[in-house]
Amino acid sequence: MTMTLSGTGGVTYPTAAGGTTQTQASSSKVLQVVQATFTSSYTLTGSFANSGFSASITPSSTTSKVLVMVTIPDQRGATGVITYATIYRNGTTNLAGTGAFTSFDNNGNVGWAPAVINYLDSPATTSQITYNVRIAPGTGGYVACVNRTVGSSSAEASGSTITAIEIAQ
Repeated sequence: MTMTLSGTGGVTYPTAAGGTTQTQASSSKVLQVVQATFTSSYTLTGSFANSGFSASITPSSTTSKVLVMVTIPDQRGATGVITYATIYRNGTTNLAGTGAFTSFDNNGNVGWAPAVINYLDSPATTSQITYNVRIAPGTGGYVACVNRTVGSSSAEASGSTITAIEIAQ
C-alpha cells in the first residue's frame, strides 16, 4: 500500500481491494502571525495580575485554530523566587490553568531560563481576540520576576514574547 503525503493535498492512501485513492487528512496552513515583545521588567507579590503584555489577532474563519506561544525570561534558582504564568483569552477565559510554568528555588544557584507556554486554542469566532499573560508569585512570601532578577531595578533579559498564529483547518 502506498501512502502519499502532500503539503497541499494532505495525506492520501488507496482504499482496500484496489479502490480509488481517498484523502484521509487535509493539510493546514498558517494564515497570519502576530507577535509582541514586552521589555519592561518588574517583580510581583500577591495574586495573579495582568503582566502588561498581550497579542491581538482576528481569525479569518470560525474553524481556525490559534497557536499561542509565550516565552518569558525568568530568573531560576534564587531563594524566594517562584513564578507562575497563564494565558487569558479576552481577559476572561483562562486557557492554561493556574500555573502553566513555575520557577523553583534551586539551592541558590541563580540562572536564567526561558519559561514557555504553548496553547492551541479553538476560539470559534471571527472577532478580534486578545491573548494576555498573567503572572503570579508562589504562595508563602515568594516573588515573581519578569525580565529581571530579584533586587534589580532594570531589565536584565531581552524581553518576553507572545506570539499568536492562526492555522486554517
